[in-house]
Amino acid sequence: MATLGEENTPMMMSADPETLDAFYPGLSSIATKQCVVQLAAMSAVAFEFALIECENEADVETVKAILEARKAYQVEGGAWYPETVAAWEGAEIVVMGNCVALILAGDQTADAVVAFNGLFARTW
Repeated sequence: MATLGEENTPMMMSADPETLDAFYPGLSSIATKQCVVQLAAMSAVAFEFALIECENEADVETVKAILEARKAYQVEGGAWYPETVAAWEGAEIVVMGNCVALILAGDQTADAVVAFNGLFARTW
């Protein structure tokens, strides 16, 4: 999120265990090395990041399905406001090895995906 510029990002908060279970059912039962879920403080704001590093490669597809279910729920009306639903339609789910991400950053989603992918760029 830092690469988007602080002036361009809304106030974010970490998902507590109850919210994580409500928004991403099944995710808390996956063994992860890292799991960071950040939500916009206001539900009408289309910003959300879920970054998960699975301990086991076998769980990657399960996590991807959980993130796809979150996106589908929001697109099918969970996001409520027409502009927010439209933004959720542009949310990206990215897989890099054992890492799976749901990236929603309003009109900066593509930039956030590039920044995420850049974390995996090899430098020799």
